[in-house]
Amino acid sequence: MKRFAKKLCAFLLFLVIGALINLVLGCSVGAVFYALRDKALVEALGCDEFSEYVISFFIGLGFIGWIASAVIMRKSLFEGLGFVFLPLEIVIIIFSVLLPLCEFVWGFEGRCVYNPLIDTECDSSFNPYNIPKLKPGMDKVEVVSLIGAPLYAPDNSFEYTRDGKCSFGDFAWYELCIDFENGKVSKITSRWVYD
Repeated sequence: MKRFAKKLCAFLLFLVIGALINLVLGCSVGAVFYALRDKALVEALGCDEFSEYVISFFIGLGFIGWIASAVIMRKSLFEGLGFVFLPLEIVIIIFSVLLPLCEFVWGFEGRCVYNPLIDTECDSSFNPYNIPKLKPGMDKVEVVSLIGAPLYAPDNSFEYTRDGKCSFGDFAWYELCIDFENGKVSKITSRWVYD
């Protein structure tokens, strides 16, 4: 019973050490990417949240923390305790490798912190930096000169973006649609879509 309690303690310590390493990695790497971000773009798109950077790298680099924790634990006083919890440690490490891989490949519809418009299709003339300058009452010429040509221009609206640009994953995309009434901007739909 005493030996099992020691093994359980070792496993819990593995979890705590791994979580702390992951938190430090997520915060430090996330802070670096946050500092290097295209501030004007993320502010124009309304996605300038530090927590997204930390969470992305906490998940993305998690396997490093768990592997480091396993190495630390195996080299510690607990190395002679056998392998009762080793399968759980291996499952955690494999999961921490697969989770960011799945997130990258399938997107899980999260925003991509290093390229917010990675899955947003738009015209080559599209200028997202000027989105905050759009105002009701502008005419179509003013809108086009400000943010570029729309992808589609059905009756009384300009559709600037659509989903599906990214060929290898499915990320959140940015929707921008401008409705006109009597030739003037009447409604601006500017939002992130997670579908």
